[in-house]
Amino acid sequence: MIRLQKYLVLLLLTVGVLDTFNTPILADDKKNIEIKQINKSKTSDEQFQKQLNIIIAHQFSNTNAVVKQPLMVPDDPNWITEVYDVYLKYNEILDTGDLSLLLSYVNSVGYNTDKKLFRDSLLAVLQAKLKNGSLDKNIKELIQIFKLHIAFQKNHDLLVFCYDKVKDQAARKYLKELIAKNLNYNKITKPSQKMIDEIIETPDILIPHLMAQFRFRNFNYLSKKLPRLVKKYQNKNDLILNKLEVLYIDVLTQKKQYTHLIHLLEKGLFFKTIPPEDSLKIQAELWIKKGFITKAIKIIQSKNITAKNKSKLFLKIGSFYYASQKFTQSTIYYQKIDFQFIENKIESEVRWRIAYALMANGHNQGSSDLNSIFKWAESYNFEELEDAARFCFWDHYYIKPQEGADTLKCFKKYPHTYYGLHALMLNNKHKKTQYRLTPQKYLSENDKITALIELLDNLYINNKADLAEYIIRRFMDKNNHSAKLYAGFFKLLRSQEQYNLAISLIYYHFSSLAKIGEKHIYQQLMQYQYPMAYHPIVNQFQKFHKLPKNIIHAVMREESKIRPEVKSSAGAIGLMQVMPRTAKYLNKFLKLKGPLDLTKPEMNIEIGAFYIKRLLKRYKGNLYHLLAAYNAGPTNANRWIKKQKKRDKNFFLESVSFSETRNYIKRVLKTYYIYQIIYEI
Repeated sequence: MIRLQKYLVLLLLTVGVLDTFNTPILADDKKNIEIKQINKSKTSDEQFQKQLNIIIAHQFSNTNAVVKQPLMVPDDPNWITEVYDVYLKYNEILDTGDLSLLLSYVNSVGYNTDKKLFRDSLLAVLQAKLKNGSLDKNIKELIQIFKLHIAFQKNHDLLVFCYDKVKDQAARKYLKELIAKNLNYNKITKPSQKMIDEIIETPDILIPHLMAQFRFRNFNYLSKKLPRLVKKYQNKNDLILNKLEVLYIDVLTQKKQYTHLIHLLEKGLFFKTIPPEDSLKIQAELWIKKGFITKAIKIIQSKNITAKNKSKLFLKIGSFYYASQKFTQSTIYYQKIDFQFIENKIESEVRWRIAYALMANGHNQGSSDLNSIFKWAESYNFEELEDAARFCFWDHYYIKPQEGADTLKCFKKYPHTYYGLHALMLNNKHKKTQYRLTPQKYLSENDKITALIELLDNLYINNKADLAEYIIRRFMDKNNHSAKLYAGFFKLLRSQEQYNLAISLIYYHFSSLAKIGEKHIYQQLMQYQYPMAYHPIVNQFQKFHKLPKNIIHAVMREESKIRPEVKSSAGAIGLMQVMPRTAKYLNKFLKLKGPLDLTKPEMNIEIGAFYIKRLLKRYKGNLYHLLAAYNAGPTNANRWIKKQKKRDKNFFLESVSFSETRNYIKRVLKTYYIYQIIYEI
């Protein structure tokens, strides 16, 4: 604590003022300057800003010029010490467990401003009190807490407990609305489920509740409840009835009960509010899902289907055949689409699929159909640069090689895309080193905010990472300066293994500047956006298993954004997002001692690296096959490999039928290329 206070004093000196603030500070004069603490009440706003300008010029600038952009300090230059005082006071009250006093204090300092400091610890206190039965005395405070942040509103146990205890009607109405929107029916106890059944009788509560259960994927619950509700609201309220019917159609579709749903639609006895044309379109879509294309075509040929719906159904038929790699049939139906009825993003994907299908079926640069598609792409305004880069690469690599086309053009035009970087890595006649980080330290040690960095460092040392993160984020939000000013932040975060926070800050503040191939100082940000996280551990297992250099770093960054304790909705854990059952199986060979804690970086990386080694051996060093298996499992990867007609990595990538896996492979390889470019010598 003494050491921390020492740096708070140092910070106050840093944001002090020079006696003579009317002239810029010259390098030779710095030793003679006496810094005093600012007292804003004794200076005008204009004088105060001048003083800050001079301090910034003295502290951060390597030139004799005053910084043009003033440092925007909230309220006064002592704001960090004030935040620290709030933090200490809050934790002091937190330890007492007095919710009334705690909430009063949070409200007095402004929860909306400082919520990251309070949210997690306050939620932990509430859950502890609920567990030990001491929350009964704080019902009023609990209702106030629900209004602070959505994180409290999504806590099932707290919501049910509070609703069961509260008597005030206005409070009960408020809690009903929260329960309808946030409670997962399948995650609560049977007594709580009975309570839910009682409070969702009114439509204003019923519909939000049902929509929430669909969001939670509680399809069995909905498939049992919705038929009764549909019958209940028939001839009563068409607006409510329509919402129920549409939701029931979506539920049966999600449960893949296509035959049952087609029967209900054909009879026309159940869905009273669905227009006939919409009913026919839904029936055609269901026949397509079942693979009965002739039945869908029969519906399309009827007079009751509009041109717009015909195009949408042709799109679905084409996609059905494309997923089965029946490219001749997919092309026939894709070419029937009237693109005026299709969104731009979908149009570019469909035209790409037509081109890919033609190439997969043996068409080459002599094909007029292919040439017309790539000609279209040259002038098309793509919504996504990745889509544009894909057309560019395939055009130059497969269609125009005899014309001397240079794929490096695709890198120069789309340098921060998978296909752009892929083009660069394939281009052996060009030196990749010209795009590598130069040894010159543009983000110099002299440019960091010395006192603030020292304070933050000590906060991390004293296990106050939440306060350190809050100060960094608030400071960067308030100040629109160059990356040079924040070099110290990024270096500190790297030294404290706060890799994810650095990636997040660069993404939100400098993502347009941190690019490969740019000739400016922001290129240096790449080392923080793509860090060599946990490198001693990574390097150890990388060498031991003889893995491609940087593949672990690439997988780790894209799987978890380098968060050791993150857990996915599917249950994957840690840096390399290892599934517990996979870890248990692999440990039969590794024989690691003690319990398998996948949140520990070393254990997670060791298991993940071993899995990559096994997959690399299984797929004979093919990174595309390896990554497909890592993301979607070996069974799916083997199926895609078996279906592949051309033994070509690019063709395999675009043949992967899961868009999530296809994009995953591109993301990881793009990151893998970036690591190679900026770090390898």
